[in-house]
Amino acid sequence: MLTFCRFFVLSLAFSSIASAASALDNYYLDAYSTFSGPTLGSISNQSTNDNGVQSTATPIDFDTEITAAYLLDKKSMIGIGPDIRFYYNPSNLSPKSFTNNDWGIKAFDKKTIDANGLRVATSLLFQVPTSDGSRNRNMNWALKATPYFWYVLGNSAFKVGSWSEEKFYSGVTSGKDWKLYAEPYISYEVSDRFSWILGYEFEYSHFVSGSNGFVAVERDIEPGFGWNITKEFYLNPYLLIFPFDTISWRTTGVAVFFGMRIL
Repeated sequence: MLTFCRFFVLSLAFSSIASAASALDNYYLDAYSTFSGPTLGSISNQSTNDNGVQSTATPIDFDTEITAAYLLDKKSMIGIGPDIRFYYNPSNLSPKSFTNNDWGIKAFDKKTIDANGLRVATSLLFQVPTSDGSRNRNMNWALKATPYFWYVLGNSAFKVGSWSEEKFYSGVTSGKDWKLYAEPYISYEVSDRFSWILGYEFEYSHFVSGSNGFVAVERDIEPGFGWNITKEFYLNPYLLIFPFDTISWRTTGVAVFFGMRIL
């Protein structure tokens, strides 16, 4: 009788765990963070600006985004849910080390196209002005698309792709009101977990006070590597080399991208 009771209790426990896991099947949670560090030639609490110059206006920080979503289609990875963004400055050990970026609602389709070595993912993010910077320039709302793709070159270890961002800022009275960003790259896969990556990052923005259309605000080369430490955790350290300015150790930035799938 005692053995039967133990078996019954264990069955109920495993059933509860299975039910809880099943209930979470349609939920998605991930976190991304980019650490903008100092330059190779000057280890300090200052990062580089868009021209490779260290400045107190660009402290080292973690630019972090957390997305929680309900999956409308689990197989195709189509979902919608809240998107939270914030900065963390590790050199400022106080409550002010955390500052809000703009929060919003994101809809995504991570397998818009997934065939013959080609993967295209799309997303649309509606943001409200939860950051001081956006409030100070009177932003009403912003709409951002972040499509990306990659393509495996035949049966080789080479892959080409690109990250991108197109963003409109409604109602702003200063700064940029349109942003166009892309980072095309090529990678060489050494193993299932490790690859060498070479990217070229550029951004063109339109400013409220400008009359010259879109202007280049950032252009840099990013050599680095990608490491899938586990199936859920990805690490991508890289350098930022500014070819249109003076290239030196003091203008070469260090950065690390972290990606983690939680659910």
